[in-house]
Amino acid sequence: MSARLHPLAHQELDQILSALAEQHVPAATTLADDFLAVFDLIATMPGMGSRRPDLTDAVEVRFVRVGDYLVAYRADVAVGPMILLIVHGARDLPWLLPPLLSERE
Repeated sequence: MSARLHPLAHQELDQILSALAEQHVPAATTLADDFLAVFDLIATMPGMGSRRPDLTDAVEVRFVRVGDYLVAYRADVAVGPMILLIVHGARDLPWLLPPLLSERE
């Protein structure tokens, strides 16, 4: 079973990688590989991420870092994990994440 990407998370990933590729293609390729490796780990070990009660009350939502980015995913072992959101870690996460996550669940 593989980790699925929410359509908006897929758009976020495309935007991140496209913006980086405009500056430095090898860095974008490396970051893409890093994201894919983490998505594969999430698929095989959905409980690996951290819970963040400061960001969401949803028990099944977990978080993992990929470089400077934070990946939020729903660890649903029955149907496979769903990547909900990918956001730069420097953003105001307590303000930004709750409404975005509630839209995607």
